[in-house]
Parts: sequence; structure tokens; C-alpha cells
Amino acid sequence: MVAQASYHTPDDPSCPPIREAQASLWKAGIALEGPDTDQLTGDNRQNGGRGVHFSDKGLKAHGGLWAEKVEQWLNR
Repeated sequence: MVAQASYHTPDDPSCPPIREAQASLWKAGIALEGPDTDQLTGDNRQNGGRGVHFSDKGLKAHGGLWAEKVEQWLNR
């Protein structure tokens, strides 16, 4: 599974070329679609939302997004 993961900072929350490359993998059938983790911004990121890595809250949300995608795959 490949996620949509291109977040850098609050001023640069996603990178369309990276997202397109990631999506191309599942569109081509090379990988399954993972979650869109770029949506996890603000207090889901470390350093009061300024960091690139997830905060404790963000890690829980990240796990939930992955669980949804894996559950869809398991229930096929």
C-alpha cells in the first residue's frame, strides 16, 4: 500500500507532483491505495503543528486512517 504523503510544513502542506507519483502506483496496479496522510495537519503534527512528523494525536489519527484502508482490503 502506498499513502498520499507529501506534507512538509504548514506553508507547504502537499506536493502535487509527489502525490501524482504516489497515486500512479495504485492506478497502475503496482500497489494498493493507502490513506491520504497530508490531511493530518495542525495539532496532528509535532511542535504545535509546525513539524513534519506526527504528534501523539496525529499518530493515533494516522493509525486510524491506515486501519480503514487495510480493513477495506481485508474485507474484499
